[in-house]
Parts: sequence; structure tokens; C-alpha cells
Amino acid sequence: MARLFRKSERGPWYGEYRDVRGCPRRIALVRDKHAAATALRALVEAEAKAAAGEIVHLHEVPPLVRRRLAEDLERAGLKVLGAEDATICELLDRWGRTLRDRGNTAKHVNLSTRRAARVFAEAGCTRPHEIELHRVEAVLASWRRAGMSIETSNHHARAAKSFTKWLAETGTLAIDPLKPLRRLNPEPDRRVRRRALSDEEAARLISATMRGPERQGVSGRDRAVAYAVALRTGLRLSELRSLRRCDFDLSAATVRVRAAYSKHRREDLLPLHPDLLAMLREHLAGKLPEAPALRLPRRPAEALREDAEAAGIDPEGLDFHALRHAFITHLARSGVHPKVAQTLARHSTVTLTLDRYSHVVLDDQAAAIARLPSIEMPAACQKTGTTDRPSRNGARLGAHFGSCSVRESARLSQGPESGQRYKPRQEGTLGDNCGHHSTAPGRTRTCDLRIRSPLLYPS
Repeated sequence: MARLFRKSERGPWYGEYRDVRGCPRRIALVRDKHAAATALRALVEAEAKAAAGEIVHLHEVPPLVRRRLAEDLERAGLKVLGAEDATICELLDRWGRTLRDRGNTAKHVNLSTRRAARVFAEAGCTRPHEIELHRVEAVLASWRRAGMSIETSNHHARAAKSFTKWLAETGTLAIDPLKPLRRLNPEPDRRVRRRALSDEEAARLISATMRGPERQGVSGRDRAVAYAVALRTGLRLSELRSLRRCDFDLSAATVRVRAAYSKHRREDLLPLHPDLLAMLREHLAGKLPEAPALRLPRRPAEALREDAEAAGIDPEGLDFHALRHAFITHLARSGVHPKVAQTLARHSTVTLTLDRYSHVVLDDQAAAIARLPSIEMPAACQKTGTTDRPSRNGARLGAHFGSCSVRESARLSQGPESGQRYKPRQEGTLGDNCGHHSTAPGRTRTCDLRIRSPLLYPS
């Protein structure tokens, strides 16, 4: 039986336990009681696992008790497996369990572990200490040269970085070898560019699908209802599949997305468009509370493109997620406040809502420019334009000041009581003629030497 105690009020905590052979042992821990209890619990579990004949890795326990665990296993004549002995495959399995324990979906866990395993296998890394930045970068570059998109390459790089970051956090590696790995800009190599349906296209799609044939075992009416809900709520495909009859409250005109199926793992309550209520009342009538609310094809993107072609809509850039893009774009075109649009889209930042999902076309930009107020140009600007600007050496201002110098013009503009020390220039004195300077073609400069060299030609 393990016991946690300390000798003084301000001293460190100690732990008493029995090792693999059953001998009582004592270990000094830290002053933080919670950290000390966690480390002692992990040590006791590892000792019990080794006593049962199972393989124990040092990286499975906190760094605080690894040395003691290694000593206990060596005294018992058992093999000690350190970080260099664990294979990347074993560590990937443990990382996947950690991701699941943190609440990630099974799809995310499988994608992340598969992508990371593919990167390290191609790089020839079998142990964690073999992971090097240049090897991973070379693999990703070779894949891009072979035809992989930059976005897909970034997904693999992100999975590999998450894995090595976890290795550094758990103490398996001293530092994260892939920390300097940077994400590349995918815009020059964007393969799929989704577009948002216009209001007229959305109406044609739903109307044609309602009368359309059965596709992939789903009737046209069921597909039309699913399209309408996606276009007026912005729900993702996985969220639409998770909806049950009880998630719709038609009296309050709301739909609930459960936290287990929401992307940000929080329950969402979204309002329903008035146009949907009549359609949903008829569609949901007679369904049990836990029955699936919507029926979707197995390959929804394929079915959507076929329905779009049947409605006379260009299917280029259309998949099921494009309906979510259309929802957010329609919010932006309707003049909804960006913060409200972010809340309805359930995005973490308003930048994501406006930059990626709000598709602004050229007509919208032209309409925005047309709404700007007109500018009436002053008469002086219409005559002279912007060519009569002073140069760095003190050029005159054309018709505004005639042939006088800039300093004299400034004195005259300040008034007679300004105390200006420069006197007005008399006709026929030095600096009467002003013209174009030979060293600056096309520019008007003064030839008044009192301005160009005031020390040599004082007033």
C-alpha cells in the first residue's frame, strides 16, 4: 500500500511503496502535493505492471520517478525499456489513446495517426530519436513534386508535428525536432475551390430535387429537405447525420446539435428559418423521438452534383460542404453583423467566417464601390491637378505664389506681425529668375541662391 507523507510543513512530500520484489521503498518527491501524488500513483502502477510480467516503458511514467523505476526493475532483473527502445508504432498507438482520452473523435484520431505513421515510415524513422527535421521536409517535398497538393502536405505535416510535440511534452524526447516545421501557403496550389450557390440557384436546386428521382436509395423529397436544412442552418454533414427527431423544437423554431457531434464539442442551439418550419412539420410527422430526422445519401457530394445538373446548375466547385459556404455567404450579403454571422457559423474567430466562407463576387464589390459618396473636385485642383507640388529643395507652388520664393510666401502668409526675419525680395536683385533646374528635368525648382545656399548668400 502506497503512502504519501512529509516530514515538515514546508518540506517536500515523500512516498512509501513496495517495489517489484515486494520490498518497502521510500522516494523523495516534490512540494506540490498533487504532482507528488500523481507521480507516486504512476510509479506504483508501473511496478504492479512489471510484477505481472508486462513490458514497462520508462516514458509511461513522469520524469520525476523514472530513475527510481529503472533502479527497481534492474534490481529485479527485468529489462528496462527507455525512449530509445520504444518504436514509433508503439508510441503512435499510445498517442492515439491520448487523443481519444482528450475527447477527439475517432475519425480525427485515425486520420492523425495514419498521416503521422505515413510520414515517418517514408522518412525511414523507426525510433523517436531518428526523427529529424530535414528528413521529414524532404519527404513532404518529394510528395508535392509527385503531385500531392500543398494542403494535403500541410495536413501530414500538422499530424507529424502534433506527435513530436506530444513526445516532447511526455519527456520521451528532450526537444521537439519538428518545432521549426512551417505550414506552406496553399493558395497557389488550391485544387478544390468551393463556390456558394446564389439564392436563385438554391431555390432551383431544392425545387428540382423535390421532383427528382431516387438516388443511392434516398428519395428526392428527403434529399431536398436535407439540402434546405443545410442551406438555412449551415450545419455540417456529420452534424446533419446526427440529428434526431427530438433535436427539433418546431414550436420554438430551434434545432439542437449535441456536443458529442458538434465540431467544437459544445451543445449548440440554432434558430430555424420560417421557410423551413412548414417543410419540417410535414417531414418529421410520425417519427419517433430518437429516429433519425434526415436521410442522406452514402455519397452526398455525388448526389448533390447530379441534382445540380438536373436543375441546370453548373456543378463545378459544388460538394455538400459548399451548402455551408452558401449559408454564411448569404448572411454576409444580407448585411448581418460579422459577430452574429460568426455565432451562427459557430466559428472560433470572425476571420475564419469572413475570409474563407464568405464568397464575395465581383458584382458585390462593384455595388460596394457604387455606394461610395461622390467627390466634388475643387476648381483649383481641376486646373492644376497634382503637378504643382513643392520639391525637396523648396520649389514654388506655381500659380498660387507667382514668382516669389517659398520663404517669402511663408512670410506673407503669416502676416506682417509674424516677426519674420526674411525681407521681401526686390525686383532686379539676385534670384529674380525662376525656372526648371537642369539636374531635375520635368520638375520646377527655384534658382534663388539665398534659399539654395543661405550661408553664402545671406539676406
